[in-house]
Amino acid sequence: MMTISNLIKINTILVSIICFAAVAEYMNLFVLVFISGVIVANFLEIKGYNLYLPRFLANSLGVIVLFAAFINFSIENMNVIFINALIVLMGLKLMERKQYRDYMQISLMAVFILAGLSLLNLSMVFLVYLFAEVLLIVLQMVLLTVMVEDNTFIMDKPFFVSILKPITLIMVISIPAAAFLFLILPRTDYPMLSFLNNRQNASTGFTDSIKLGTVNSIQNNDKTAFRVKMKKIDDKFLYWRGVVLDTYRNNGWQSNYGGSGTKNNVKQESQNKKIIKYRVFMEPTANKYLYTLNVPVDITYSDDFSFDKERGEVITEEPVKTKISYTAVSRLSQQIDTHLARKEIYLQISGISSEVKKIASRLKGDTDAGTADNIINYLKPPKFKYTLQNLPLSKEPLKHFLTVTKMGNCEYFASAMGVLLRLNGIPSRLVGGFRGGYYDEGAGYYSVLYSNAHVWVEAYIDGAWRTYDPTPADFSRFSDKKKLSSLKEIKLFFDKLNYYWTVFVINYDFAKQMEGLKNAAEAAENIKFDLKLSGKGVFALIIPFILLLIFVFKKKRVKRTEKILKKFDEVFLKLGVSRSAGEGLIQTVDNVGNKEIGEELRKLVYEYYSAVYGDKEFNHEKYRALKKRLKDVSRYIKHSSD
Repeated sequence: MMTISNLIKINTILVSIICFAAVAEYMNLFVLVFISGVIVANFLEIKGYNLYLPRFLANSLGVIVLFAAFINFSIENMNVIFINALIVLMGLKLMERKQYRDYMQISLMAVFILAGLSLLNLSMVFLVYLFAEVLLIVLQMVLLTVMVEDNTFIMDKPFFVSILKPITLIMVISIPAAAFLFLILPRTDYPMLSFLNNRQNASTGFTDSIKLGTVNSIQNNDKTAFRVKMKKIDDKFLYWRGVVLDTYRNNGWQSNYGGSGTKNNVKQESQNKKIIKYRVFMEPTANKYLYTLNVPVDITYSDDFSFDKERGEVITEEPVKTKISYTAVSRLSQQIDTHLARKEIYLQISGISSEVKKIASRLKGDTDAGTADNIINYLKPPKFKYTLQNLPLSKEPLKHFLTVTKMGNCEYFASAMGVLLRLNGIPSRLVGGFRGGYYDEGAGYYSVLYSNAHVWVEAYIDGAWRTYDPTPADFSRFSDKKKLSSLKEIKLFFDKLNYYWTVFVINYDFAKQMEGLKNAAEAAENIKFDLKLSGKGVFALIIPFILLLIFVFKKKRVKRTEKILKKFDEVFLKLGVSRSAGEGLIQTVDNVGNKEIGEELRKLVYEYYSAVYGDKEFNHEKYRALKKRLKDVSRYIKHSSD
């Protein structure tokens, strides 16, 4: 059992914790420390410690917070600034001595904070936070209503459960209703307020430069990079290209691409019939590269981008800071047939040790293709070993890899081959992207994780950029679910839920809405109705209609609860007291001068509350019993006055 005031305090803490947990990743350090202290102070308040801020001081600090938010305002981060300011204001409100209006304001602030979060991260997790928050806020409204009636009311477990059951039922019923409204409400393809929408904290992906040892940080990340809706293909073609790196210097590769591509939906002619179309649902990366299956032919994306045919590279105008989707067409091939206009770009090399040059000289073949094969064979096990641990990070990591450790991950093997090719006069470049993907047969899509990050080599031989992958890794582990750990299997299960959320919620647009309505109309046309009504059938339809009219137009009966309240008021008037508007029954009972009658009325009030707010219906029997006891009290008052 617990007093109603303490229960409201606990529920307020829960409302605050869920709200703060939802936006924790967007809090700055000061706000996070401040809010943690506020939560602790509110727990101590329940234990009897008075750690309140004077209201005038809290209001003054609130003005300072708003001023600080104003001077730090920027369009790019306005949502984060808005959320942090609201969180601090909510924290200050939590530190005040709280009354009814303060609890209401705290609940309203929580709603605004979640509204701001929806513009940053509209994910499935957000839906969970929203459902829990709304449930607690509705419960808070009920508890505050009870508190207005009697702030000393003792809440026992059965009574609390009786309140929680209908609230939960309402929430559960509201879900299909909300889903229906989501499906039918008008939509627009015009990006209204797009500068506000869904700017998320992006995960680390490929940039326009790779230092030896940096890709390993991407490969240790098990988050999803993107999902691809397509049919299943041979694993050997699962190379998702992103950035093309053409310059080697300072122990790393860079992209010095000048942007010679053409913008928007450029098509590359193909003589190969292995054409596949697919749709990519990409997570935010804060970089400008779109990932496509090797080799891209056609790209359709809503924003501006450039697509270079010779490089097979797609670059957006702005960094990808939100969940996006685009459609692409690729031909499944290991080469890009193209004329190489500026050969010298792909032969540039500097800072190479004499030991590496000697290795390159020994691997030179009779033809360029022969040289490439010699390098591939040279980098094979058992001489070289693939590993993600203890990578060579000396001042000359490439030399250290080729001559000492002979162990490394994909970037070391690809860098070694790229440099050895260039030392033999063969144009080469590295491609940063992803290898493999885990296919879900039921949903028909590939899930590509950051741990699938990969770097491979393209060499310009005989009029084409040919793909070479010198990394001697077991690539089946990048696509075979049977080789996954239990933890990754669980993550892929939740990834499937996120995929459906992204496809059917995040990317639900006007076109999908029209398609759904069209399918519904076609389904309705296929339903045949055979209405052959007899006289009995007509009668059976008319009778319910007549009964409905009688029910609708029947004089509205006074509710049992209103009748009982009226009886209470009659008793109070006989005692010389009256209940003012908005005053609770218990408060009126406290004004009764006769202690004996007051105690009896208090018992009746609690019985009334239990009947009205309990888990069972306030039926006719309970109503009659309570009405009879009030009549008995009324008679007792009359006899006492006589």
